[in-house]
Amino acid sequence: MSSFERAKAFLNIILKYKHGPGIFGHCQAYYGMVEAQGRGTLHCHMLLWIAGNPSPQALRDRLASDASFKSNMFQWLENIISCKLPYDKGPVPETSPNDACKPVRTHELDPRLERSPQVAEMDAKSFEYEFKKFLSRLAVECNWHIHSETCYKHLKNGQKKGDSTCRMRLDGSVQDVTTIDIETGSIELRRWRGRCNTDTQFIGSGEAVKAAVFYITEYITKGDLPLHVALQALEYAPKMHNAKYITDPQVDPQKKDSNLLTKSVNAMMGWQEMSHQQVMSYLIGGGDYYTSHTFETIKWYEFCANEVVRLCRVLNSLHNIVNVETQLDIDALHDVLLSNPALDGDEFDDDVTGSQLNENADITSVYYKPELTQGR
Repeated sequence: MSSFERAKAFLNIILKYKHGPGIFGHCQAYYGMVEAQGRGTLHCHMLLWIAGNPSPQALRDRLASDASFKSNMFQWLENIISCKLPYDKGPVPETSPNDACKPVRTHELDPRLERSPQVAEMDAKSFEYEFKKFLSRLAVECNWHIHSETCYKHLKNGQKKGDSTCRMRLDGSVQDVTTIDIETGSIELRRWRGRCNTDTQFIGSGEAVKAAVFYITEYITKGDLPLHVALQALEYAPKMHNAKYITDPQVDPQKKDSNLLTKSVNAMMGWQEMSHQQVMSYLIGGGDYYTSHTFETIKWYEFCANEVVRLCRVLNSLHNIVNVETQLDIDALHDVLLSNPALDGDEFDDDVTGSQLNENADITSVYYKPELTQGR
């Protein structure tokens, strides 16, 4: 299964966008950005908007004042974000350094290469047992945190590497129940496994919400070209441009400007690194982002012209009501703004649409239109 097929399966099966509640609830919108890891494999960072979730301040107030709501909220979060293995009955604290190490597979295949248990091939009780067993092995293999250089990439020279300086803050500590800090409004989820590296984060309440929203939004919308590489490319482009025209000072200025722009774009694109997985994703139509909404262009002059027509009719009606004999000259307005033969002499035809107006106008705007799409 390709990364594109996996992404579509996630949207259709896990989220069930526009097809009822999914695992997280009713998904109102989503935006995901495809990114390539250092070894070239593709993965997707995605923001989800779930129906019924209050604003951060409203959520904080309800959690502080409504015990029933708080209990239901905690139960929902613990159901969709699990920091434990399926068979765990309580916290599993680390008693020695060896407990932090990922359990070694003995005489077993990598669970990522195995076929998952099929519900159609066994009875309900057997399937539940086999599925939990398979899920436990898969979670240990894929979501057991092991410190790497990525954990310490922000450390200063001389700082010690270890649990206390891991930027993921996975130090092996456990927590029996989900709690909330009344002062900050931050929710601390139940964590029975101290090395559980979950890929789902709830953006709810507390002082860190704005920072989390900014970080996640910036991360999933970041460009593939690092800033310092782009600046190097832009520094290189003017040098090549000047060298080309240094012996030909009489060249057309417009041509020189166009050439500089072309060289700048080509210089940046030339520094763009792409893995073969990214290239193949583009070739099969997978694209590099997934979104439930898209922008669509409208012609601004159509909106303005129709609004002017509506306002003129309103003003004419008001003048007639107060017996003012002044009648707006709609013909003059027609001559100045529209110059359209489809319009009648004294009033605008109700059948005239924006598409019949002057299509040479170059002023555009955008509005937001819900539409399932993925692009490149």
